[in-house]
Amino acid sequence: NSNSQYAALGVRAAMEAGCDIQVEVLKRAKDWWEREQNDDGGWNYGEKGAESFGSMTTGGVGCLAIYKFFLRENFKNDPRVLNGVRWMAKNFTVSDNPGDPDRSWNRHYYYLYAMERVGGLVGVDKIGAHEWYPEGATYLLEKQRPEGHWQGDKPGSNPVIDTCYAILFLRKATKAL
Repeated sequence: NSNSQYAALGVRAAMEAGCDIQVEVLKRAKDWWEREQNDDGGWNYGEKGAESFGSMTTGGVGCLAIYKFFLRENFKNDPRVLNGVRWMAKNFTVSDNPGDPDRSWNRHYYYLYAMERVGGLVGVDKIGAHEWYPEGATYLLEKQRPEGHWQGDKPGSNPVIDTCYAILFLRKATKAL
């Protein structure tokens, strides 16, 4: 699912650039995301059934929105999209990646960027009662290192990757569909 969400972003870019992508490809990708959604409304890194993660739920919501948009389906009122957003609201935080058992900071910044994509793609200012952007921006600005970069506190955190995800969030880099 992790790599598949970036494929959806590539499909969006290709279609917006005028490339012709077969409808069957869009349908198969959309069907995957629908089929793999957990009963709690979230998604995980593998097949349906494992614990839902914030990073993959935000990814799943974004992917469904992209595929449904290009299939001319109403993604804003789609039950699966709405269930994913409800999972996000119930588990909302900017200080961690919900459901991540090892609390990997690389996935934390990845999660924040995926949250930004949901806000941009779906065009929402709030996730549940939370104003996702002001809360996330405040958190990130507090966590920025004096040298100007971001880096998680866990072993293996990568300041280049963490900084890229932080900047994409702060920049509100994702255009609405």
